Amino acid sequence: MLKPLAGYKRQEYEKFHSRIYWRRERQSRPRQEILFLDRDGVLNVDSGYVGSIRQVELLPGVINAIQFCRRSGIFVALVTNQSGIGRKYYSWADFELVCHHIEQSISKDAPMFEAIAACAQVPNPDLVEEFEWRKPGPGMIQAICDRLELRADRCWLVGDRLSDVEAAARAGLAGAVQISDPRSKRASPASTGFSHLYADEAADAIALAASSILRQRDLRDRKVYE
Repeated sequence: MLKPLAGYKRQEYEKFHSRIYWRRERQSRPRQEILFLDRDGVLNVDSGYVGSIRQVELLPGVINAIQFCRRSGIFVALVTNQSGIGRKYYSWADFELVCHHIEQSISKDAPMFEAIAACAQVPNPDLVEEFEWRKPGPGMIQAICDRLELRADRCWLVGDRLSDVEAAARAGLAGAVQISDPRSKRASPASTGFSHLYADEAADAIALAASSILRQRDLRDRKVYE
């Protein structure tokens, strides 16, 4: 039996209580854009500190939405705050098992995620300026962009909280789609050229972000051939 996330390399950032996992296979061509997804509340029901596969309940439509991304040539990465690890509610091994279970639930044949980044830092207001990895900090997004040689201004993010949107804006992404929540629907982060969109359901948010990437790609292609 393969270990969870056995198809990934891993880098640990002890100072930032974070890890990044990325695909072992050498990329056959540059991947300058990617769709970043939060995990809990976007792929699966956020029941609070999801650290066991018994807690995993995929949200309706997300499997088809992500498979649409891959069919369209849009690669996907996860960026997720996981303070449950820092609080000792579950371990990194548990986290890896949950991610592996979600990935296998989406597709047993083809890898779904190009990279996975997680921050186990427990929120601490005194470290807001110093600590930049836990969202709304941009650290996880920037690290994946550097690792995969991505163009941040061609990437989008889907999240269920304003902190996800703020992280996307601070990382210089093209835009973000937030799953509508009356409790967190506030003003969009101020960022020149940054698009903050809303969708009612996770699957719709993923599809909207993917469509935005495809539209950007089409506009660039038109300029090349004009």
